[in-house]
Amino acid sequence: MASAPAAAVPSEVNMDVNALLPEVGGDAGEADGSLVLRIVEEIRAGVAERDFHIRTRMAVHSLKRQLDMKRILSPAVRVDVAGILYPVITDERDLDQVLMKQFSRLLTRILKPRETEPLELILEWRPLYNLIDGFYFGKARHSNSSLCVNLGSCLVNLTRQVRRYFPEGADLAILDEFRPLCCPQDMAVLKAQGYLSLLLRRDQPAALDFIPELMAMWGWVVSYSDWDLHWLTLLSSVCRHTYIQHPDKWRPHVSFIFFHILHMLDIPVGPSRVHLYEGRETLSSSDGYPSCQLSIFNHSRSSKTLQLVKKASKLIVYLLEPSGAGQTMQMLRRLVKAVESFLHPSNGGYWTRRLSQLLASLCDNLQDRVRREHVLPEGHPAKLTPADIAEFTSVLLPLAFQGLYSKNGTATLQSCQALRVLALMDGQTLAPLLIRIDQALTTLTEVHQTSSALEALVAVARPMLRDLEQGAANLPNVMTLTLSGIDTNDTSKTWSTLRFYTSLLSGLPLIPITEAAPPGCDPVQHEVARQVTDMLLDWSLRFLDQCFTFIINQDSQSHTEASKENKADSESRTSEYFFQAALEVFFMQLGGDLFTSAMNKVANFCFTNLLVQQQRQLGVLVTALTAVEPQRVARKLLPLCFRILLETPADDRARTSRAPRTPSSDLNSPSKTPASPASPSPIRRPSSSATPPSWSKGGEQYALASLSEMELVYYLALLRFVIQGAGVEVIQWRKELEAVLTLSLAFEERSGVVSHRVNKGASKLLRATIHSLITARPKESRSVPAAQWNDPAWQQTHYKSWGNVVSMEEAQIEWREPTDEGLQWASDLAAKYVQGPMDKLRRFLATATAAPPTPEKGGKKSAAEALWGDV
Repeated sequence: MASAPAAAVPSEVNMDVNALLPEVGGDAGEADGSLVLRIVEEIRAGVAERDFHIRTRMAVHSLKRQLDMKRILSPAVRVDVAGILYPVITDERDLDQVLMKQFSRLLTRILKPRETEPLELILEWRPLYNLIDGFYFGKARHSNSSLCVNLGSCLVNLTRQVRRYFPEGADLAILDEFRPLCCPQDMAVLKAQGYLSLLLRRDQPAALDFIPELMAMWGWVVSYSDWDLHWLTLLSSVCRHTYIQHPDKWRPHVSFIFFHILHMLDIPVGPSRVHLYEGRETLSSSDGYPSCQLSIFNHSRSSKTLQLVKKASKLIVYLLEPSGAGQTMQMLRRLVKAVESFLHPSNGGYWTRRLSQLLASLCDNLQDRVRREHVLPEGHPAKLTPADIAEFTSVLLPLAFQGLYSKNGTATLQSCQALRVLALMDGQTLAPLLIRIDQALTTLTEVHQTSSALEALVAVARPMLRDLEQGAANLPNVMTLTLSGIDTNDTSKTWSTLRFYTSLLSGLPLIPITEAAPPGCDPVQHEVARQVTDMLLDWSLRFLDQCFTFIINQDSQSHTEASKENKADSESRTSEYFFQAALEVFFMQLGGDLFTSAMNKVANFCFTNLLVQQQRQLGVLVTALTAVEPQRVARKLLPLCFRILLETPADDRARTSRAPRTPSSDLNSPSKTPASPASPSPIRRPSSSATPPSWSKGGEQYALASLSEMELVYYLALLRFVIQGAGVEVIQWRKELEAVLTLSLAFEERSGVVSHRVNKGASKLLRATIHSLITARPKESRSVPAAQWNDPAWQQTHYKSWGNVVSMEEAQIEWREPTDEGLQWASDLAAKYVQGPMDKLRRFLATATAAPPTPEKGGKKSAAEALWGDV
């Protein structure tokens, strides 16, 4: 059995997310893993029969599907599958390369660490080494057969997961195998170096004892990215696994490591214009290895120079010692000081990406180390203290501020990423950052910094909520200043603003605090939170007004040519995605009274505007509103839609000309005379003396109101948006909805010609209705559990939960599941409206297949004309 890793790591979330889904039937035996056990036995039987192409392949694919559905395999199952597939993969005699790649991918996913302790599994290293070596470093100058695409990448990924299960003493055998090849005058040293960085177990003493030899060999090759990357990969990984037990063995090498890191950054100093790695990314075939085989050890698609920076950042972070011990922090400070001016916005070049990647990777790796050390006791000699984190923040913060306003977009985003991590770990980061953001949003001379400031706000939204004094106290000013960022003419600024609101509101309940501080609460913090929530009441309504303006000003030009794919279409879809995310979170976090006000404003907006060209944006708005309180929203909007679309024979307006049926802006007084819509009044259907089509059921008779085609399309779409989120709540309007469907599907734009647009709108409504009746959806997705949300005591102190996230283990998801009545209605709708057209299609296919082709001109009718002539 392999030993546990040296560094303790907090266990990741190891739960079956399928347990959170509603139970809607299926195989009851799957709950206890019996299906997975049957699949494993099928793999075992297929391997025993050497039936790799059919039986084993199909069983492996079935197990892959279980992993795709987020099924959690037990350790025993993972050990069984690894014991079965590993010998099959490493024995290439009976397995082709395509199957080898598929099996390798599955085994890589199974062996990926999910817990602190490794599996009770031992796998030999030499069969896997012989497999890779035979494919890429065989005796033939050129391979006799071409290799499967990405096979090398799959095998390298598999090796990285398998090496932790190599037996004790494997590192010594690996070093004995490759030490003879480590000669500076022989190209074989590159092959040996690649295998050493790939195969050595990081947690074994032999790997740590090899570090002095590695340092001595590092200077043999200069300006070759693969050489530096292999050594840095090995060094950073070994340091991550051994820095807790053996920090003393790393201290002598710190200055030498920083020397190489500064060399790899290749900062332009002096008149030289030669780049260190330019044209030297890989070896050509003339250098000793055909087809650049050495590149299989570095299969990432990103630039090798950026990979070097990531590995160097990881090594630096794990070389840090607590309480200022050692010289790593001092060397890091000098390194940052040396490169700070090169990240200035006016000093851009090929080095900008490297320096911004260095900044982001340093912060990410520090966050990873702090998370790993969370399980260590306080006062542990290897655990970083808050003072160490504060010092680290003070070193990197100037570099992050420099890169924030870079002309390189990637550098800006990576600086925001670094600021997010720094703000989470050290609250002192927020104060200077918010000062810069306020200047960028208010000063006319710094308008060009607005986009960068908004991106920074997106990054630090959660840290702002968690720091009530420095962060949340500035929310009124920040949220007011950013409202103008929702601008139809500036898509990038709109995206940043909507992302900021989504991130912020996902941890900020929009519930006013009206009472004084209860016992046990800080009166100062309570008063700050009360002032913030008072501002949120006004901001919420202003945000809705801004959203209404955004919807009205949407340009529909890109939708006129649906067959063409252009930049405007892509930007429109991206805007809708961010718009939908922001509105879903906004409505979900609204308190009761505030939600009622928002619902009335949305209803007023929908029924005082005829937004035919902005249906997609309007659908996002209405669907997001309905998902929160489907019953209340349905009772508010559906009767108004039916009152506009339908009329009874007793209604005198059916025989006389009437005003537009759009209700007035005062939706709380339905008896008032309807007012004209805000949009230009469309041309209405001319009155006819003929009796309009009607629909009757249960003694009630309905006729379609004399609306224009444009009005019908709009209100059918509005019905669809409400029903999409309402689900079974629409059953009480069953007769009205069936009347609308029947009459709309038969609506004629002129005598004898069915309106294509209205028919399409009615068909979409039918599809949405059936889908909403047969599907399940979560009742709510707020920032706290439902029981806590409805607690009056919590609502007066909810600022204590700002920025918190419900963990997967604590999630209590309630579902709106289909009812028997809803399923029966969906079946009736399908039988009434779908079955007939489907039968006609089947007859058409049968007729077209059986009947011989007929001439296009003259003669008998075609099969399609004979079938659909009466439609």
